[in-house]
Amino acid sequence: MYYVLWFIGLMAACMLSAVVGLWIERDSSEKESNNK
Repeated sequence: MYYVLWFIGLMAACMLSAVVGLWIERDSSEKESNNK
């Protein structure tokens, strides 16, 4: 049971980091386009 919870936590962490990375990249690109 603990192994399943650890695996779910690992997948959630990977998805969260990917979503946050894409959001930050999109936000920074929007700021750059506004400055031009």
